[in-house]
Amino acid sequence: MELSEEFCNEYINAVKNYIDTNGETALNRAYDLGRKSLGGGQSILDTARLHSDITMKILNEPSINSNKESIITSATVFFTEYLSPFVMTFKGFLDVVENLKREINVRKNAEDAFRQSVNYYEALLRNALDIVTILDKAGNMMYYSASVEKILGYTENELKGKNVFSFIHPDDVDRVLELFYKAVEIPGFTATTEFRFRHKNGDWKILESVGKNLLNNPDISGIIVNSRDQTDRRHIEEIRRKYEFIANASKELMCLINRNYQYEAVNEEYCSALSKERSEILGKSISQIFGEDTFNNLIKENIDKCLGGSEIKHETWFTFPLLGKKFMEIAYYPYKNQGDKVTHVAFVKRDVTERKKREDEIKKSQMQLTEAQQIAHIGSWEWTVNSNTIWCSEELCDIFGLNPSAPEISLDEFLNYIFSDDRQRFHDILKNALTNNKPFITEHAILKQKKTKRILHTRGKVVFDDHQLSTKIIGTSQDITQQELAQQAIKSSEIKYRRLFETSKEGLILLDASTGIINDINPFIIEFLGFPKEDFFDKKLWEIKAVKGIQESEQAFKEIIEKGYARYDELQLNTNDKKIVTIEFISIAYTVNNDRLIQCHIWDITERKLLLQELNTQAEQRAEDLKNFTYSIQKAHEEERLRISRELHDDVCQRLTGLKFQMNFFEDTLKEKKRINGTKLRSVKKEIDSLIKEVRGISYNLRPPALDHFGLVTALKLLCTESKKIYSGRINFVSDIPIFRHYDPNTEIALYRIGQEALTNCIKHSDAKKIVLMLSENKDEILFSIEDDGLGFDINLHYDRTKPESLHFGLINMRERTEQLGGNFHIESSMGKGTCVEISIPIKKKT
Repeated sequence: MELSEEFCNEYINAVKNYIDTNGETALNRAYDLGRKSLGGGQSILDTARLHSDITMKILNEPSINSNKESIITSATVFFTEYLSPFVMTFKGFLDVVENLKREINVRKNAEDAFRQSVNYYEALLRNALDIVTILDKAGNMMYYSASVEKILGYTENELKGKNVFSFIHPDDVDRVLELFYKAVEIPGFTATTEFRFRHKNGDWKILESVGKNLLNNPDISGIIVNSRDQTDRRHIEEIRRKYEFIANASKELMCLINRNYQYEAVNEEYCSALSKERSEILGKSISQIFGEDTFNNLIKENIDKCLGGSEIKHETWFTFPLLGKKFMEIAYYPYKNQGDKVTHVAFVKRDVTERKKREDEIKKSQMQLTEAQQIAHIGSWEWTVNSNTIWCSEELCDIFGLNPSAPEISLDEFLNYIFSDDRQRFHDILKNALTNNKPFITEHAILKQKKTKRILHTRGKVVFDDHQLSTKIIGTSQDITQQELAQQAIKSSEIKYRRLFETSKEGLILLDASTGIINDINPFIIEFLGFPKEDFFDKKLWEIKAVKGIQESEQAFKEIIEKGYARYDELQLNTNDKKIVTIEFISIAYTVNNDRLIQCHIWDITERKLLLQELNTQAEQRAEDLKNFTYSIQKAHEEERLRISRELHDDVCQRLTGLKFQMNFFEDTLKEKKRINGTKLRSVKKEIDSLIKEVRGISYNLRPPALDHFGLVTALKLLCTESKKIYSGRINFVSDIPIFRHYDPNTEIALYRIGQEALTNCIKHSDAKKIVLMLSENKDEILFSIEDDGLGFDINLHYDRTKPESLHFGLINMRERTEQLGGNFHIESSMGKGTCVEISIPIKKKT
């Protein structure tokens, strides 16, 4: 008969599973497959051929790295167990049939030989572990082997002629009857099944039976059934399944380790924790799974102790691939064989991380409670009525000044610490609470160490026993001495603040921050504005008469409620006598006892404003006077420079020049007469030349002639040319103005002096490589800029007149010259990025 593809695949998987695990479960599967193939009418030859093909296929797989001899051995063991049902069948009835035939033939030949064969056959069946039964078509037992008494407890004659189905369990009858009727209908039909058969003592035995229709065989003429008692095996399997179920259902991690530190069994939770399949763990050593270091440092020593017969339990942190870091309770249990020898270690890990966390939280809470009691100065106590003793916590001992090593004292001793004025009252409170079962709260004084007075806030309640009898009072006492002192200080501060509030010479208003309604005002406001007190209370700030009609003040007061803080240098209010006063106003928001308040401060600045206006007017006048004075000084200075320049040029220079001509004439005359040494004379002439040059330079600096003769553009060009003689860098002058264009003399001299000052600053201080002067016109303005690529400076220092380093007099002079002519002066500079001065002056062309 051809084997189905489904059966072939099932057989392949079962063989591979047994090769991988060598487990009892896989062998049971082999036996089940044998029964299935026998029931399906498959021959041993077909299955043997299949087994051979499968074994060769497994050996030729690329993934097989194991010893091939070991694989062949395992496959052979599997096949042997698979053939067990066939062996049972042949031994159970085929061999019997052959023996019967042989006995019949012998009986025909010799009656003695027949009897001898029957006796031999019966002896075999009597001592066999299987029951051989022959049934008729109705299921009546025509024959059964003597082993029935050993297995089921019945004697040889107790079952003969009885219907077999009356002994089968009611839940199994229908299923067995169906197979039986099928066997009766089909000659040669073979079927295997399992059912429960009633033992003589009333118990149920599990029989695995193989039946075959031999009704057409004249020697048998019945259904021959070979039955094996599977009760103990099924019971063991059931117990094993239960244990496996319990192990796999457990949240604990379980495994069984042999003496070679190898895994022989693991539950599903263990596999899940390691993120591995069971096949990846079984047969492997612990060091292969966890690594040599973990095995040697954390596991091996405990397993060795357990293999020595000791149970080991401990707790530690453990890291798993899937679960992460967990706090585990680990137990090692020695497993002993029937010879009382330890062969394995049962390894159980239980995740107690949550318990560890709770324990840590409890410890932390206890520490926090102790710390909180210390911080809050709260101690607990317990009065046991029967013993009349009071137990005090560590903090209460500290509050009372008791010895913490002896926290239990008598009630009388406890009362002695209570201040004398409060002692009797406190005692009565305790008795009343005990009598009436009422909790209490009280404040009283004690004498710490019977010397220092402390104020305590004490509360307590009665505790009952199982018979509802009051047995003790438990309570807490808090040292509130500092709070009492603070309260007294607060009351004193409130009085001082109130007096300050009422006597202040500035206006004070308190508002509800959420509504803007006035809660309080000081007398200054009433006196200052002249309105009665009733006109302020329970009104919003912008609703009072002093604000009405002044739109800006009303809007400002509304914004105060939104912002909390506000400052207004000038606000106007109405007085009751129809005057308008100017005030300075500041509001500040703050919280008192969860109430948000706004405190407003008001100063009368009416007189101050008038005085300030007068001062500003005077300051402006002084500034204008100073400006005119400065202009007059500069004008006189320039006129004097012009006069001196002309005097030097027209008088001193001319006289020196005339002296030089006379010296030349004198030199020529003396040379002719050869009466004097020419060297000294030449020295005098050289000195006169130098003096003439210096006088001309002074005259030029005092008032450059080019400015008067050729205009500003030419004068600035000559200034750049002269500056190049003492400067190694580049100086460029750029202008699109006609060379001989003249401007107002004051404008020309101012721009020239500014350019002169700027060039001097660049050359002396900037360390610039390039200086550019630009002069141009823009509508009605003349634009002048001086820019360099030098060191630059902090522009903020230039405007900070409080710092000495900011006093750049050259820049100040340039700014003043510009502003005197109604122009604008702008300077830009930063460290390392050069400086640029930009000037614009209104044009007043020279007529």
